[in-house]
Amino acid sequence: MSDPKLHHAANWLSRFTVNGVAASDFHDVLGSLTSWDDWCTAWSARARVHEDLGREALAQDHHVSAGEHLSRAAVTYHFAKYLFVQDMAQAEWKNPVGHWI
Repeated sequence: MSDPKLHHAANWLSRFTVNGVAASDFHDVLGSLTSWDDWCTAWSARARVHEDLGREALAQDHHVSAGEHLSRAAVTYHFAKYLFVQDMAQAEWKNPVGHWI
């Protein structure tokens, strides 16, 4: 991990997990990055996985699973923007429903 911002972000595991991000998501996403410039895109993609799972569970009336996935999606979208201020176009990613995230 040569990007100093990513090296620093590696210390945020406890901050992320205490707020609801799965440790596996943290390690997967952080491990996939080579540049801080891709932070928001990578985390938003992971959040979208949880959002899609939550919406699917909701459609099947699996409310507990839906709640878990959608709350995990929300906190993951939050951390996608966490300290990410250098590329506002990326940070203003628009989801398929049309809401700004």
